[in-house]
Amino acid sequence: FCWYNHQIMTDCCGKGSIWSGEPKGSDENFSGLDSYVSRPAGSPEKAVVIATDIFGYKFRNSRLIADAISEAGFLCVIPDLTNGDPLDLEQMNRAANRMDVIGPWLARHGPDETMPALDGVLRWLRNEHGAKTVGIVGYCWGGRFSVLEAATDNIDAFVAAHPSRIAIPDEIEPIRKRRCS
Repeated sequence: FCWYNHQIMTDCCGKGSIWSGEPKGSDENFSGLDSYVSRPAGSPEKAVVIATDIFGYKFRNSRLIADAISEAGFLCVIPDLTNGDPLDLEQMNRAANRMDVIGPWLARHGPDETMPALDGVLRWLRNEHGAKTVGIVGYCWGGRFSVLEAATDNIDAFVAAHPSRIAIPDEIEPIRKRRCS
């Protein structure tokens, strides 16, 4: 389910599949967070952070996307922005009303809880890893955080794939980064 402007929910995220394939990266503690890290050959100067949907950093599809980004020459990190509390897909699918499961979860995982950890990962990539270019890709729940980061100097590029719960226009107007390179 996707949320737009905190109000309307559509049946876009309740469907999907688990991709085949085995992730090639590794589980690491990255800037203090459990993370999936996919490293290309050599010492990349470009890095991408994936802010996942509500299913978290262990979801196979997200890891396979990170591997594809890494194969293109980028260090790719998927930090556990859910703080060990991803939404359980099976629990959500069993619920008579999915919002009974999603609503309380979203209340525990807003910007106040998520942005400090994400900011730390982005700073670490630049300051400790030495990345000259840092981007972020956010999906659904994570898309909002991609949009929020786009209004900062923490990143050089961003993608928000069907972002949810964005306050329009308040969270869109501050965006300063408007191009990908």
